[in-house]
Amino acid sequence: MREIHILLVEDSPTDRLLTVAAIEDSGLHARVHSVSDGIDTLAFLRGEHPFENAPKPDLVLLDLNLPRMDGRALLHRIKNDPKLRQTPVIVLTTSQSEDDINQAYAEHANSYVTKPMDQAEFSKAMAALGAYWIDTVTLPTHKSGSQPAQRRVVVGDSSATGALRVLIIEDNETDALLLRQTLKTSVQGANITHVDRLARAKEALGRATFDVIVMDLGLPDSVGLEGVHSLQRSAPQTPIVVLTGVSDEELGREALRAGAQDYLVKGEISGTVLARSIRYAIERQSLNSQLVTAQRMLVLGQLAGGVAHDFNNLLTIIANNAELVPEPENTDARELKNEIRAAVQRGVMLTRQLLAVGRKRVAEVGTIDVNALIQDSAKLLRRTLGDVRLNLELSPHLPTVHGDAAMLEQVLMNLAVNARDAMPRGGTLTVTTDTLAEIPADASRLKAMPSKSPCVRLRVIDSGEGIPESILARIWDPFFTTKGAESSTGLGLATVRSIIEQHNGDVRVDSKQGVGTTFTILLPPSPTPSLPARAHPEPSPKCEGRRILIVDDEMAILQTCKRFLERDKHTVMIASSGEAALALWEREQGRFDLVLTDMQMPDGIGGRELGQRLRAIAPALPIVYASGYSRDLLTNQMGLERGLSFIDKPYTPDELRTTVNRALTQPARDSRPAPKT
Repeated sequence: MREIHILLVEDSPTDRLLTVAAIEDSGLHARVHSVSDGIDTLAFLRGEHPFENAPKPDLVLLDLNLPRMDGRALLHRIKNDPKLRQTPVIVLTTSQSEDDINQAYAEHANSYVTKPMDQAEFSKAMAALGAYWIDTVTLPTHKSGSQPAQRRVVVGDSSATGALRVLIIEDNETDALLLRQTLKTSVQGANITHVDRLARAKEALGRATFDVIVMDLGLPDSVGLEGVHSLQRSAPQTPIVVLTGVSDEELGREALRAGAQDYLVKGEISGTVLARSIRYAIERQSLNSQLVTAQRMLVLGQLAGGVAHDFNNLLTIIANNAELVPEPENTDARELKNEIRAAVQRGVMLTRQLLAVGRKRVAEVGTIDVNALIQDSAKLLRRTLGDVRLNLELSPHLPTVHGDAAMLEQVLMNLAVNARDAMPRGGTLTVTTDTLAEIPADASRLKAMPSKSPCVRLRVIDSGEGIPESILARIWDPFFTTKGAESSTGLGLATVRSIIEQHNGDVRVDSKQGVGTTFTILLPPSPTPSLPARAHPEPSPKCEGRRILIVDDEMAILQTCKRFLERDKHTVMIASSGEAALALWEREQGRFDLVLTDMQMPDGIGGRELGQRLRAIAPALPIVYASGYSRDLLTNQMGLERGLSFIDKPYTPDELRTTVNRALTQPARDSRPAPKT
């Protein structure tokens, strides 16, 4: 069925939109063209300026009360013009007077429809009108057995600004209808939900997400800006356009200061104005979200730095003191010691997550076989998953990737824990790998990579409860959690995203409630085509009887390290600051074989400056730096010289012993003066 052209002659914007709504509700497959007076109507029908390209209408809907030329006079002109008289004209009138109706028929009106006191009845009238004047009179009937085409209304020149999901909160039915029709005529494909109360809007926001909210500030169940604040709490990421009366513009400006993205004055809203306001509101919200995220990451990075130093010091003290306690023979005591070790490992994981999210841990890059990484992690994953079954589906021909294996293991673990919590009654977690030749258009980091080889795709698929659509956009936010503060830090998925972005990759999520969730990770292939053969490191020779200086502002760390190294028959001296270390060096006339110093010490001389001063005096002196930051971060951002010995906090006694022995026996090539500042 071809599209029908209807000419609506109506000067009232409200009545025009109500009529368009009735046509749409009737199911007519029509394009509606609007003019507001008799002069323009004749020009449209005759194809005169500015309507030279206007189509010949199949039907005219004519209001009788018009400016410039009365509707009755216009009807007379149409029906007395040989070229126009065959065009069906339906009179729209608010009058039910027999005299007015008879006069319309006297001027050869084809029919009449009473303008809407009841919108549903008006829609029915339009449907009946279409069935008779268009389907029967104007157009041929459908052939037997054929199905009519789907009907729709296209109004004016709809600008395709995207299929927006819009929530309208308006208690005035006429204003709500105006908003709906204005949106439909100006934003093609708009998905509109209308509610008349703030409470109902909150219910709608709990069920679905929206691209924008359009809200009347004069709702009966909210006062002034109360509604704005309430919506921001319910949907903090959704832009809000508020509507005010002509005399309430100051309230609109207050709404902007309160966080709304735009305000419009009722009575001055056109399709263009509303569409533009919505588009600007979405853009402003997006820019604001980016700014807030950047500020949050800056603060989080600063927080992570402090936490990494202090927290890793505490973990080092706990871990090392636990190892100083003789292995107990009592089973309960052994379990308690194991719980201490496990708690330390959890603390290490939390610190690493903070450093990753805050970009305070730089990836220590190498070539990685993703399949091997997953298989090596499988035992730990199965232990973590509990009642959830782990299924691995790994492609046998997978390119290697360039990255930090420990960080990617953490990504895998975080996603597994997230999936486990989504399957409290058990289920299946499937980890798959393969390659993806076609990189998604929005994966900008991958698109920018020079390699043209297929990227590596890692998918983590659970059969859990799924993620509600209303919170899907917030799952990546640091500290956002639905599990409660007592059981989750809210850093798991934020860490995943941060790590993958540091690897120039892309991560995305697909979820359906009641079905499950799939996290998809895309990583660029390594420029190195294959992995080198694994070399087995030679054990460091055991060293005894050396003189060692330990420098740290935590006395407990000094004491535990001293005890451990003295067990290897070293002579150990300690200093709690850089100044004290230099004084001790001078008193002992530099008779030390190695210095172990913390990098971050408050006030005075820090570890880096201490190392520079000692290297200026004794260029061959082995120095081991200790820090809660990663080696690469200290090298790239804090100027630590490459090639020097380094140990991560928290460290175990075995790690401390191995690092010290290696530093005492390493080749002289690393014994060089520290760089000048």
